Amino acid sequence: MSLTNDMNNLADTNSIDDYANIFLKRSTLPRKIHDLLQTIFTKREAKFREHIMVVKQGDHNKKHYLKQGNQAVVGNSLILLTLLDSASTKKLFEYYFSTLPASKGRNFDIFFDNYDGKSPAYFFCGIDKTDIDKVKACLVDIKFDLFTQKLPLPVKDKKYILHLLAQDIPWQQYLKTYQEAEQCFYKKDMFRAKKILVTLHSITVIKLIPVELLLAKVNAEIKEAEEASALIHDLLS
Repeated sequence: MSLTNDMNNLADTNSIDDYANIFLKRSTLPRKIHDLLQTIFTKREAKFREHIMVVKQGDHNKKHYLKQGNQAVVGNSLILLTLLDSASTKKLFEYYFSTLPASKGRNFDIFFDNYDGKSPAYFFCGIDKTDIDKVKACLVDIKFDLFTQKLPLPVKDKKYILHLLAQDIPWQQYLKTYQEAEQCFYKKDMFRAKKILVTLHSITVIKLIPVELLLAKVNAEIKEAEEASALIHDLLS
């Protein structure tokens, strides 16, 4: 990938928040996501910004604009923020930029390996190793441009990205509750399992994929037991 973007200093008329709203299909951007993007694109020095940003002096402070043609980097940053924390995401951008144009041999494992802090969120949002590997494959592909091309989505729906980044969700507590329901399922205590899962479902702001799947299994078991009971009752009658 060449660095020809550095020759283009035309500022995009849309803001970073505008492109985030487009990516997330929102009309207004949650404050927390705005702040995360500011951390990546405006706060403190970062060499990769020279490649994608135009900085102009405003009346009271500096204004940061994307260079034209780099809008994909906003959606990519939201994807990376879903998988990593803000500090790691910023370091990844720095590392990516530092390896241009000789990108052969770059390795992003250090950014993704052993990231236990987000594993419950990955679990509930249906993010697995295959999804992360697809993102990593793009990052090491010399034909891929992180600043102008789109990373693959690691989630089935962008709503997961929105809620993962916009809210402080008690994933560990959700996981503990889910595991309790799972144990009830294995012990054939279906009504207790269903009660736990229905309660968990009612307090979450998004559909948690494992909860939906386990609840479907529990309902199927309950239905099967009820049908068997009705059949036995009919035979005895």
